[in-house]
Amino acid sequence: MLIVWTIHETVDEAKPLRAVSIRRRIGVPADIFGLFIAPALTAFVSFSLMGFYSSLIPSLILESLHIRNHATNGAAIFFMFCRGVIADCRLAPF
Repeated sequence: MLIVWTIHETVDEAKPLRAVSIRRRIGVPADIFGLFIAPALTAFVSFSLMGFYSSLIPSLILESLHIRNHATNGAAIFFMFCRGVIADCRLAPF
């Protein structure tokens, strides 16, 4: 609470609550739309592939390796997502 109390206000001019729009806006500003397309497509494809493989791995383990243990399937998916997090942390610019 003390940290929040010390944060400076970012609004220059206070408006009455009735004048503030709380309508949700989903979109990308036109000036950065071109820069947004490549990362958005990359994220979409990456999440799609991770979802596809995370649904496919348990059946591959069962059919190919004949392992019926659910913990093994969960561990394989867990390590796949951990590897994705590690790769993302190495690529992040911060």
